Order: sequence, then C-alpha cells, then structure tokens
Amino acid sequence: MSRPRESWSAEPLRALLARYDTDAHCSQYELTGEGAKPRRLRKASLPKLRERGFDVEMGVLLIDVDGPDHGKIDPAALAEWRAEQLRAVESLPFPVARYDTRGGYRLVWTYPVAVTTEDHETLYYPALVELLAAHGIEADPACKDWTRLFRVPFVRRDGEDEDPPHTLNGGLPVLPVAQIDIERFQREREAARVERKASRRSLA
Repeated sequence: MSRPRESWSAEPLRALLARYDTDAHCSQYELTGEGAKPRRLRKASLPKLRERGFDVEMGVLLIDVDGPDHGKIDPAALAEWRAEQLRAVESLPFPVARYDTRGGYRLVWTYPVAVTTEDHETLYYPALVELLAAHGIEADPACKDWTRLFRVPFVRRDGEDEDPPHTLNGGLPVLPVAQIDIERFQREREAARVERKASRRSLA
C-alpha cells in the first residue's frame, strides 16, 4: 500500500466516460507484474498468480445503491427516491463521483494508494459502507467482492444507447481515507485473527 496512484486515476475516468456499442463493464482491480495484461480474474486464481510474480491492486472503489425493488416501482416514486438520495449524497463530508443506473445509482472514488484485495474487502469497503449508512445511503454489501464487474454508464443495452445523469465530468475524487474509520476495522480484523488462532490451538 505504498505506490501513489494519482496518475492512474485518468485511466478509469476515460473508461467511464467512453461510449460503447456493447454492454460494457469494468473492474475495480489491476493486474500488476512484468508482462501483466488486462484480464478478468477469479478469486481462486490469485494464489497462483502471486506464485508467478503477479499481484492484484485495487485502484478504484465503486459502490452500488439500489432503489426500492431495484427501481421496479412507479416512476414518480422512483424519481422521489432519487431526489432524496441526491440530497443524501450531497450531505457527505467529502466529494464523490456519481452516475445513475436503471435501478439506482453508483458512487465512484479512486484509491490514494495501491490497496490489496484483502484490505479492500475487509477494511476500506465496510468502513465506507458504514459511513454512507449514517447519511441514509444503503450500499449493496455484495459489492465488496473485488472480482465484481460494474456496468459503465454509456453502453448499448437491449439495443438502446444509455445516457444516464452523472457527475463524472468533474473527475474521480480520491477516497479520503482519513475520514473513514479504517483503524477500528483493522483492530476488529486483528482481534478476529487472534480469536481464530486461539480456537485452532484449543482444537489441536
């Protein structure tokens, strides 16, 4: 977690702003190492990749927020929910990029440093989700999975070009790590690790 990623943030922004004639998706991760090429990864492949000198770093953090019944409600009710959620997003104490989806919306940040897949899933994501909940934003907890793919905004879906409302032209803000309670989650993770170790010893 030491390599600055400021220069890397331009790449995902270009990908999110591009227009596609397919139903394109993006990942949050980057395969690193000599000769690494972009590819879709599975969790089961990570140990073997690391044995071969590769690794996976998280560069972007995306949060899905689904509307009631995944947006399959009366259009007026969905519009009211979107307006309420917009106010909630604007109440956050730090900037965020946003784009609407058919059933809700998506929030996007870049990481300030290279983050491991483990830290993404057990520290940063849950800490951010907790903070969002305090502002009335219910994030999809399943999105912590680092292998998850996310539909980009400007795709061709079901034969139609999508052009959702968004704030991406302002760039992708850096996740303000100092404003989310990472240290508490670190303590809890370490306590759980110690407890598991003690439990294994007691069974031995």
